Amino acid sequence: MGTAAVLILVVAGVVVAALLCLGAVWTAVRWTRRRPLPYATGTAPSAGEAGRMSVKTRYP
Repeated sequence: MGTAAVLILVVAGVVVAALLCLGAVWTAVRWTRRRPLPYATGTAPSAGEAGRMSVKTRYP
């Protein structure tokens, strides 16, 4: 029973570490590739950005 519990804990730790690494890589890629489209979801720009940028330059 002891070895099974240790194995379960090791597998759970590896899964958590893999998820943390994937999350870090995903956020890094999202932050570095921010140039083409700041709004990947396609939401409308906020009020401040609507005042600074026209809709034509945002959505050609």
